[in-house]
Amino acid sequence: MATYARSDAVDVRISASADASHSPEQLVEAAATVVLASVGKYVWGRDGDTWPLVLGRELAARGWTVALVEAGTAGAAMRLLGDAPWLVSSRLLAPAETNAAIAALAGRARDAAGATVGLAVRAIESGEDTQVEVAVSGPFGARETRQTAFLGGTEGRRRAGIAAAAFLHATVRDAPAAE
Repeated sequence: MATYARSDAVDVRISASADASHSPEQLVEAAATVVLASVGKYVWGRDGDTWPLVLGRELAARGWTVALVEAGTAGAAMRLLGDAPWLVSSRLLAPAETNAAIAALAGRARDAAGATVGLAVRAIESGEDTQVEVAVSGPFGARETRQTAFLGGTEGRRRAGIAAAAFLHATVRDAPAAE
């Protein structure tokens, strides 16, 4: 087993060679079970998954679309999510637009774009770190979180974008899929 740091995640790679009683696939699956028991709540994808693909699967299962607004991130979430078909609107907020509560910003984004879900992220530099606020507003109501991205500048803004994607994923994953 080995770990590899990427800009948006840490990959855990498991490989094996056959032994007398198990194929490599069986050994890899057994090791993956052990790893997932320890870190499974942090796992958002497997194999070649990307944030847009994983979020797209979750959103498609519910028939949902997303509108995104960002403040203080220099577009970090937009760059991470790219031109995903489920992202129907994305924009950077002007400074005068950022004073509202983060959940209200998510709700406004959803309403303005006619999306099912609104996602708002705001990054505020605080010394050497970045404070990140994220909200998701949708059929399930509004949910928000605050956390520290333990770096400032470009890296703090990039981490704010990842925090937004991760919170959107957790929120949508916990919502019921369409019947």
